[in-house]
Amino acid sequence: MTTKTPLEGRRALVTGASAGIGTATARQLVGLGAEVLLAARRLERLESLAAELGPGARALELDVCDAAAVGAALEGQELDLLVLNAGLARGTSPAFGNTADEVDVMIDTNVKGYLNVLRATLPAMLEAGRGDVVLLGSVAGRQVYPGGGVYCMTKHAVRA
Repeated sequence: MTTKTPLEGRRALVTGASAGIGTATARQLVGLGAEVLLAARRLERLESLAAELGPGARALELDVCDAAAVGAALEGQELDLLVLNAGLARGTSPAFGNTADEVDVMIDTNVKGYLNVLRATLPAMLEAGRGDVVLLGSVAGRQVYPGGGVYCMTKHAVRA
């Protein structure tokens, strides 16, 4: 008699899997039996993690900010569990003091990146009639802190 693991047969995508919460989430998902597609910009870290996790994990170099690349990379992937975790903060100025580049990279990654992945994956999940989506945000999406104005705005958007 074989014991089925809780996520056996599930195919997950974890963005931001190259560090921190993304890495920890990927480890847990594989440990619970899911096949996991590890996505992030730092391929060497993903490949190392995939080797550690074994045959249930695959590395995918992916910049969530690039909508066309996201669409191409995720086309045809049969996913039924999304953990959208990729995100970053830049600068410690009040919102009016952030540079245009800091603002762009935070919005492009923390908001548009999530939307790019959702556009590339949700239609197939809806057509299949199954799937789960987890959008990881931050306490910054609930509590604004000095110098975090733009970052907090993006995390409020994730919460919304």
